[in-house]
Amino acid sequence: MIQSWGPRSAAGYARELVGNGYAYIGLGGLTMHSTSRIYDIVSEARSKIPDDVCIHLFGFSRLGSLEAFNGLNITSFDSTSPLIQAFKDDVNNYFSEHEHYTAIRIPQVIETSVKKRIQSGILNQEDVQRAENAALSAVRKYAQREICLSKALENLQTYEDLLFSSRDYSEAYARTLSERPWEKCDCRVCKEVGVEVIIFRGFNRNKRRGFHNLNYSYQQLKKERDTMT
Repeated sequence: MIQSWGPRSAAGYARELVGNGYAYIGLGGLTMHSTSRIYDIVSEARSKIPDDVCIHLFGFSRLGSLEAFNGLNITSFDSTSPLIQAFKDDVNNYFSEHEHYTAIRIPQVIETSVKKRIQSGILNQEDVQRAENAALSAVRKYAQREICLSKALENLQTYEDLLFSSRDYSEAYARTLSERPWEKCDCRVCKEVGVEVIIFRGFNRNKRRGFHNLNYSYQQLKKERDTMT
């Protein structure tokens, strides 16, 4: 894999690798660059190697800009961004065609940051457990249309206030819950687990949301390719 400082160094390393017999090279370190900068790097590297040498782009997720790279003879690319955003992004955790949504954060009592505050006496375990259960129950009952949106948000905010007095996701949560994106998705994850996919809590839920995001990205890629052919 080529890690470069810019177009010239990328082209120089690409030419050197091909000269040493490589027929499939990878360009890395692209994630933080602008789309135009990535184009310049790939374009310069391609201009210095034969057309039959394959190029792979590491960390490339600009699906909406694929058409701009037409003609550069890119063989493949990958990105962990859809998976990582499921649990690392502050806002865009759940991908959908028209909007991305914020996942509903309901931390587990056993999580390290919460557990330490309970052990130090800052938080009362029974109060936290009660609020956690109420928040989880409220989201599930809302999904089943057993309670209204305001009641669900009230229970979520109670838990938020208990754990994070300065944090307020209420507006983002209201949009996520009111628009019910998990009901509009046909992917296997959303069909099988329903509202659980939108709950930011524990490895399994977050991983499944990541798989949903990967599927969404794959479907978008197919659409982009269809418009380019």
